[in-house]
Amino acid sequence: MGIGRFAFTPILPAMRDAFGLSTATLGALASVNYLGYLVGALVAAALPPGRASGLALRGSVLTVIVVTALMATTAAIPLWLILRFVAGVASAGVFVFGSAAVLSQIAGEGRLDLSGWFFGGVGAGIATAGVVVLVLERLNDGPGAWRGEWLGIAALAAALTIPCWAWLPREVLLAVRPIAPAPGERRDWRLLPLVLLGGAYFLEGLGYIVAGTFLVAIVGALPGLAEFGTGAWILVGLAAAPSANLWTRVAARVSPAAALLVVYLAQALGLVLPVLSGEAWAAATSAILFGSTFIGITALTVGEARRLVPPPLATRSIASLTAVFGLGQIIGPLLAAALEERPGDFNRALVVASGAVLIGGLLAVASGLAERRHA
Repeated sequence: MGIGRFAFTPILPAMRDAFGLSTATLGALASVNYLGYLVGALVAAALPPGRASGLALRGSVLTVIVVTALMATTAAIPLWLILRFVAGVASAGVFVFGSAAVLSQIAGEGRLDLSGWFFGGVGAGIATAGVVVLVLERLNDGPGAWRGEWLGIAALAAALTIPCWAWLPREVLLAVRPIAPAPGERRDWRLLPLVLLGGAYFLEGLGYIVAGTFLVAIVGALPGLAEFGTGAWILVGLAAAPSANLWTRVAARVSPAAALLVVYLAQALGLVLPVLSGEAWAAATSAILFGSTFIGITALTVGEARRLVPPPLATRSIASLTAVFGLGQIIGPLLAAALEERPGDFNRALVVASGAVLIGGLLAVASGLAERRHA
């Protein structure tokens, strides 16, 4: 997931420099990936649990490897668009079916507290992929460096598939089951809290993806920080890896709504920091705040989507919210390109993204209040 969705971000500057790609073209390459993510989520929502879901999970994992490697084999933008779209579809399959499989397993064992570590895998993928790109940048900074970076990350994805197959129980790989109920779970569902939660998640998708797509380019464009772009992306991954576990624990101590408000506010601040200051500390803090929040928001939102509906509807609820999130992701990079005043200037886009995330936090709180009112 960290590779299928986010590998483009650290490689983007090398591709831009090699081909003179505009922000509009880079935004289109990012948005088509998120369009694929939306399509994949809609397909996942319609696919019944069982053997087909298990096959979809395995097929999604393998597809991420193949299309990542194929990015290095062509310099044709139309083919890149197709490959990034397919990578998006596969990423959604990994997320939805992987979430359903793992959450079902740990719910049946009464260990939902482990869910944060599962979501932290995305951050581990981001950080590891960033390290691979950084090493390959040092070995080859020529015009063809981007090809080696795609192949290096594809090799990483292939290596990561080994524990996926080895550690997931056989019955999970063969047939992703409906998420099993935990003791005391609800048997009804409420529409308004889900709608408000979906609105918050849409705005999160729209806002966070500006940094999720352009952070390396944004930091690299700051005076004196040209060499820090990929390093900032590694910071994002390192901060993201433990973040879901942290925020799920915070939610257990306070409430999901309160935790969501705090994490949304922290992300909104992180997004606007590069606008407020061009210093290295601001770039590093922005990367850490961004990394430590975006997977936390996903983990808490998926947890709420699962909790607000009866267990048989949980997979479909997760997939539906993932689709709403995907719609926001499609709009975000295109909006960033439209708001660009001059090449490489993302200040207006970051301000708008921060505002969207801030409003998303308020909607998340409203969702929690609506759910409490109907409890």
